[in-house]
Amino acid sequence: MEHQTILNFAQQRGYDSIKKLSVVYYDYEVYEPTFDFDGVAYVGLPLCILVKGDNIRMTTPDEAMELLKITSVK
Repeated sequence: MEHQTILNFAQQRGYDSIKKLSVVYYDYEVYEPTFDFDGVAYVGLPLCILVKGDNIRMTTPDEAMELLKITSVK
């Protein structure tokens, strides 16, 4: 899927940009939606964007917590 399509998906949900993570989650590419400002924003669960082929979606709360565990181990 094109970078711009994933960025548009994130922007439609209130985020400014995206960062591709170096982890694969059940064959999904994982992107972290981000805000473009200095500082820390705690807005809820650390949701990610999952992309596989033409399928794009946000993580569920359970998936978000599982990904947090996976990515924080590194």
